[in-house]
Amino acid sequence: MLFRSQAREIVDKYEKAIEEATKSLSKENQSAIIEVDKILGVGFMSAVALVVSIGDPHRFRTSGEVKSYFGLTPSENSSGEKSCKGKITKTGNRFGRTILIELAQQATKPSHPLYPLYCQIRVKKSYNLAKTVVAGKLAQIIWRMLRDGTAFDIKELGVCMVKVPTQT
Repeated sequence: MLFRSQAREIVDKYEKAIEEATKSLSKENQSAIIEVDKILGVGFMSAVALVVSIGDPHRFRTSGEVKSYFGLTPSENSSGEKSCKGKITKTGNRFGRTILIELAQQATKPSHPLYPLYCQIRVKKSYNLAKTVVAGKLAQIIWRMLRDGTAFDIKELGVCMVKVPTQT
């Protein structure tokens, strides 16, 4: 069984190796990692993982394709005119989806820019569904940043900032 200090040494070793590996990435990817890292709640390691997971952002035509790539789109059961949406498909990049869901946990804090979106969904639906919606929105935001080469900007990236409903 590893002690905390031993585990910390191992983690530090791998973090340094990842930092070194990022130096071999293109300048475009390096700057993208820096920009994604600036999003509140996203750390350097998560930024590296997501930028590398998305890869070339131009291979996706729409933001919905990015959500689908990470398996964050709802399944659908259709029959005739009746259509029923179910749980997320969980197909695609499991590692990236896990990171996005964990990052969406940060949106439960009022200081997070996606907190209003989280609250809008949370009032009507479950905690986990709200986090999943935020994770999908985060994937779309990061994809747009990579595609357009822009910094994180709520207004330009189409984040739905709504008035947080008060619960009575």
